[in-house]
Amino acid sequence: MNSNVIQKIHQLRLLGIHASVERRIAQAVAQNLHPSDFLLLLLDDEMTQRKDAASKRLQAKARFRHDAHLEDWDWIFERGVNKVKIQDIANLSFVELREQLLIFGPTGLGKTHLAIAIGRRACHAGKSVAFFSINMLFEEASAAKAAGKYRFWLKTTASREIIILDDFALRRYTHEEGSILLDILEEHHKKGSIIVTSQVTANGWVSLFDDPILGEAIVDRMTKPQRSLVFDGPSYRDQPKEKKLGKADAVASATKKR
Repeated sequence: MNSNVIQKIHQLRLLGIHASVERRIAQAVAQNLHPSDFLLLLLDDEMTQRKDAASKRLQAKARFRHDAHLEDWDWIFERGVNKVKIQDIANLSFVELREQLLIFGPTGLGKTHLAIAIGRRACHAGKSVAFFSINMLFEEASAAKAAGKYRFWLKTTASREIIILDDFALRRYTHEEGSILLDILEEHHKKGSIIVTSQVTANGWVSLFDDPILGEAIVDRMTKPQRSLVFDGPSYRDQPKEKKLGKADAVASATKKR
């Protein structure tokens, strides 16, 4: 391989092509590819590398709580929700329509896992995401106010195409917390989607705010328009390890057959 070619590829920061060019040259020779087909393969490699790099940057900025992916989701475990509905949501159609996604259900059924997995898929699709446990959201907002940077923090947070609010409605919220949440929802309105996980259905949210007027405004913005998933059943965490492994094997086997 001509060292000048490699040097120019490196100078242009064509990292995808840099990683694959020697393999593609060998493929082109072996398969007698037309130059345009060879060039197309290189460009595809470069685009794939850039998409993967962008996805990693977006996932790092999202600050997800843990590593969760849709590929790890146990589709066999019964949660009382139509699996086709989950698959439709996983395709991010709700994001394109600027709809909110509400995921309800008892603890241990995978609400946070699914929210993070959808968030990671959105990052891979080039969409910006912010993940917050609801308590951490208020802590960050309070710290930004104390530092005199609240407006900057608010605009930065609300600029994300998807905001995930995890473990919402586990306690009551003060007037100040309600004001912060309403600020975010107002700033984010029609710019993207909100994903909320909660053990409490939306009709029980207003009563958790010290200021009922703020509460009504917040719930209205968090639920309209919306799609919802309501999980029910025994905790997935309580399932015997052997049973989980058996289901994982079954999912892997089903995936291979497709």
